[in-house]
Amino acid sequence: VDKVEATFAAHPEASTLAFVHAETSTGARSDVAALCALAKANNALSIVDTVTSLGGIELKVDEWGADAVYSGTQKCLSCIPGISPV
Repeated sequence: VDKVEATFAAHPEASTLAFVHAETSTGARSDVAALCALAKANNALSIVDTVTSLGGIELKVDEWGADAVYSGTQKCLSCIPGISPV
């Protein structure tokens, strides 16, 4: 979050913050609420990749203020590939 904040300060023209919610190979999890709040504070849209997390860990799209969220069905949802919830 601190690095993103510094990047917004260095690039005030940035209009979008896109990031991955969770990464299966490393177990890393982004602080969606903090990152979306940071995007909003900098007049940027937030786009959250939830391909590996949707259905597996907490995701509060409205409460955390995410502007756009997308996923896939073949990972955590364990459904057939080729469908993309948005």
